[in-house]
Amino acid sequence: MDKVQPIINDTLERFNSLSRQDKYVGAIGLATAVVLTSYLSKSSKKNYPPFVSEKTIDNVNIDNNLRGWLEQASKKYGDTFRTQLFGTTITVVGKEHAREVFLNDDFSFKDAIADKFDAAGMIGIHDSKKYERLTTIITRHLTPNLNVFNKRANEQVLFMLDKLVGPANVEPKVIYHLFPFVQDIVARSSTSVFAGEELCKNDTIVSCFGNVTFDIGSNLKKSWLMDTFPSFDLFYQRNIFPRTATVQKHRKNAKEILTPVIEERVRHLNDPNYKRSHDMLQIIIEQHDPSQNWGPSYTDFIINWMFILVFVSIHTTTENTTHALYYLMKHPQYMDDLLAEQRAVLEEEGTKDQEVKFTYDVLRKLTKLDSFIREVFRMRSTDLQLQHKNMSNHDITLSNGYVIPPGQNVYVNMWDIGRNVELQGENVEEFQPWRYVESAKQAVRIGNDNLFFGLGKHACPGRFMAVNSMKITISNILNKYELTADSEITIPTNFTGMPMGSVSFKKREN
Repeated sequence: MDKVQPIINDTLERFNSLSRQDKYVGAIGLATAVVLTSYLSKSSKKNYPPFVSEKTIDNVNIDNNLRGWLEQASKKYGDTFRTQLFGTTITVVGKEHAREVFLNDDFSFKDAIADKFDAAGMIGIHDSKKYERLTTIITRHLTPNLNVFNKRANEQVLFMLDKLVGPANVEPKVIYHLFPFVQDIVARSSTSVFAGEELCKNDTIVSCFGNVTFDIGSNLKKSWLMDTFPSFDLFYQRNIFPRTATVQKHRKNAKEILTPVIEERVRHLNDPNYKRSHDMLQIIIEQHDPSQNWGPSYTDFIINWMFILVFVSIHTTTENTTHALYYLMKHPQYMDDLLAEQRAVLEEEGTKDQEVKFTYDVLRKLTKLDSFIREVFRMRSTDLQLQHKNMSNHDITLSNGYVIPPGQNVYVNMWDIGRNVELQGENVEEFQPWRYVESAKQAVRIGNDNLFFGLGKHACPGRFMAVNSMKITISNILNKYELTADSEITIPTNFTGMPMGSVSFKKREN
């Protein structure tokens, strides 16, 4: 305002020297200028984070190396700054203020995600509010029953290992990429929990659950038009994409297989003599009265619930398990330690000679495996993730004084958290699998030093099942087979990248 005042004074002097008619015209212009100046003065007082316009900082380009660019930008501009990315202006927060974003009710993770990728809409779910009890159902009915579901999940992992690898006692079995291999295992074991021990034997529904998320992602072809006009992109996702052959195939298969099962369970809902299945399908039916109007037909409504469970579990669990196995192949020197821990716990728990060795209690005692998994999560925390949108109609001011306007997205600088010495310990660029063994920082434990699963009310409720599923799969593989790299193993440096390499499986003799 101090710089503007001399201009106003000069304008007033000129105004006083004008004729009466010119003064009338000039008064309108002067009033407009004063109002505009006042507005600009007030607007300029907003303390927005510094705007980083440089696409290249110290020879690191944002398009070629986002992780490296974030490191340079953080050093130069601090914990909080703005930049142009993903077609809009975003705010980036690091370790000092990420927690404030997660715990502020005016920020929404769900809405920020839906602006770019409406998974529910793409499968044909139009009223997502009817499924908002997902967190409650997972925390009250899925997580407390993991010890019960554990046995069947183990059995299905063993079944799939026999099917996909076989004995491998003479010639090793080479798996050329672990992702589809792991996906088949996770899909069957997860289906046993979601839909029951009988339905998990149906290859069609297992394939449907295993592939639906991947197929949707790979078939959603982005174009210049969609990137330039996000509203058109969302219209396409919600109104056109659900009618594509990919989605229709998955809905058709799910409906043909699940409809008679749902109808039978509904018929016996009030029958005390009916032997109820213990799975999430039964729980969801019992939580939603069939006599009420849920929008679509009741069977479609329950099938939608199954797809939602699949969306939040199978693909991400597959991805994280795949990364963990590839990290083990990249660092095979740690395999003996994991095996030694495994054998000691099996001996202690008395399950060494049982078919299902890795009970829930056994898995809880595998502290080195848990630390290994958490370290994989840390190494994957490299760039911008966990965006939250200011859904209020007012500015949000962080504790550092910086302002986030309505409608703007805030992204968490995961590099700043995962590579911070104070939070993670020394040698943060190195993969150290036993980093958390003595710290009691389990893979599922969220906090300022571990935002992989979010924080507060936005924390992933399914993380307990996800990590448990990872441990079941990895433990059974290590117990049953000797693994060796059959080609060069490459590990990506960004979150969305996929590790690569062939792995040889040979029956373990002792």
